[in-house]
This record gives sequence, structure tokens and C-alpha cells, in this order.
Amino acid sequence: MKRSSLVLFILVFAAAAMMAQSNEDQEQSLKKKDMPKAILDAFAKSYPHAVVKGYSKEVENGAAEYEVESKDGTVSRDVSYAADGSVLAVEESMAYADLPEAARAAITKEYPKHTVASCEKATKGSTTQYEVHLKLGKKTTEVLFDANGAVVQKEPKVKK
Repeated sequence: MKRSSLVLFILVFAAAAMMAQSNEDQEQSLKKKDMPKAILDAFAKSYPHAVVKGYSKEVENGAAEYEVESKDGTVSRDVSYAADGSVLAVEESMAYADLPEAARAAITKEYPKHTVASCEKATKGSTTQYEVHLKLGKKTTEVLFDANGAVVQKEPKVKK
């Protein structure tokens, strides 16, 4: 009897640990009142004309990251912050014509039959990369380029 109780306890503990891990990686929507003041102040100072579309929080590697999703004219922007208001990453929509010439040349050469669905500029620290969604028929491929036009990552985009 004690052995079966011990096995049951271990199984319950393992299941709880797995649920906690999966919850850590999930993004959680927040309201403005739930965001740290330092983040709200930093965002308002950097993007005074942006209209906020939403707030969220996600735990990455044990640290909380907060995101502000916004629209500023024609630019959609997601800014990730640490709780102290320091910027972790910025993703901004951009026109294909604004991609670096090397990235546009790589797309023309490597994906001649694809059409460009959307482009984003992603900056994390001092690294800037360009995310391009390319369509061919019903398939969409997400390709990440560096400023020199080199492919950093390529993967088919799965519809959710």
C-alpha cells in the first residue's frame, strides 16, 4: 500500500512540474494596470504617437518579459521589456522596399517564384535581422535574414 501511494505521489508531483513548466512558456494577456510603471513610462517616452493594441507577459528562461503591442501610423510594433523598463527586443513591420538591398537580392535569387507577404525588422540588443514571410501558392515560408542577405533561419509557417 505504501509503495502504491509513493508511486502515485511521484506521478502527481511530476505532472504538476510539467504543468508549471508549460505555463512558464505561455504568453499571458495583461491589462494596462497590470504592467510595471517603468515599462509604461519607457514605451510612452519612446513611442508617443503609438496606439497600444495590447499587453502581455511571458516567462523566458525564468525571467519575466513584458510586451507592448502597438500601431504607429502604418507601422505595427511589438516591444519586449524587462520589468525595470529596459528594452529587450523590438519587432516592427516594414515595407519590402525598406529591406537591405542584400536581403532583397537574396529573395530574388533564392525565391524567384514567391511573393512577399510581409516584412519585419527585429532588433535584439545590437543585432538586427529581417523576417520575411514568402508565399508560394498556399504555402508560407518564414525566412530570417541578416543585413548582409544571409539566411539565418528558414521554416515553413504553420497556420494556427
